[in-house]
Amino acid sequence: MAVMGDKLLIQLCNLSTYEDDLRTFDRDGKILHNFLHEHDLAGLELLIDQPWEERIVPRHLIKGVHLRYWSNWLDFWLGDRQQLVLQFGNEANIVKHYGGADRAILVENYRAEIQKAIATGAEYAVLHVSNARFGELFTYDFGYSDEQVINGTIELVNAVMDGIKSNITILFENLWWPGLTLCDAKLAARLLEKVNHPYKGFMLDTGHLMNTNTALRTQQEGINYILATLKKLGELKEAIQGIHLHSSLSGKYVLRTIKTADGSFDKNRIMAHILQIDQHRPFEHPDVHRIVDYIQPRYLVHEFTFRCRAELSQYISTQQAALQGNILARGEVSWNC
Repeated sequence: MAVMGDKLLIQLCNLSTYEDDLRTFDRDGKILHNFLHEHDLAGLELLIDQPWEERIVPRHLIKGVHLRYWSNWLDFWLGDRQQLVLQFGNEANIVKHYGGADRAILVENYRAEIQKAIATGAEYAVLHVSNARFGELFTYDFGYSDEQVINGTIELVNAVMDGIKSNITILFENLWWPGLTLCDAKLAARLLEKVNHPYKGFMLDTGHLMNTNTALRTQQEGINYILATLKKLGELKEAIQGIHLHSSLSGKYVLRTIKTADGSFDKNRIMAHILQIDQHRPFEHPDVHRIVDYIQPRYLVHEFTFRCRAELSQYISTQQAALQGNILARGEVSWNC
């Protein structure tokens, strides 16, 4: 933990209950605890996909929970069967993907996600606010506007939280697809205003915000763009309680993909494609501290994709050095992941 201005900054890193992530720490809670201590991290933001085992991920380490996300949920919520059949082929595949036949299952799914977060004792839960159909991930020719996605999210969250009595904070995360991008202050304000749960705010994802500008080529340009965008939020920036800190400079890839995309998609390619866009690399430029200084968040999550413990360690050290105004050379990845 560190003090930024008059706030206590709680530094975390991301982890999931996927087996690959748990094997990173040999499925051993003590190894995980020692790793966090070595990097001066107060704990974790945990994505719970497989069942959570407290002996592997101790309760006291879980400060936040990242809720699961269905990227193309709005057609299902609005009951657009024609679009759903175009994407999934038939009703059986639709039911298999969402777990049920109508919108009530989405409420049930997210209620279960919230209850899992509450059960861990987490202080906050993160929810993506975005929607994109499978083909749109490649063409960027989106069928819904930011406003439509925001309005649908308000309906969904209010239905999910109805009757749930908890002081867990819901933090809405920005993406680069339609929805909450943080590029429109009025829509961001509408989301907070219309969601009924009293404990709410934003989780700024720096890489996702960088992904909204395909012209960015350097981290310095990215930092300047993030700060310029945040300043347009005005007082609404006070609602940003946490930051997912990482860098993404994928503009060339996106522009090349859009140019060649024909609207078709291969489901096996989708995750690889998203990871090409959303790079989750550490900031190395020492000006990154300006983002944290400007926001003064409570939570700072070093959020990376990683192949092994040594790689995650190097990424965290690199970004922490940048935050202190230093440059830590990463060099070539030479360890065996």
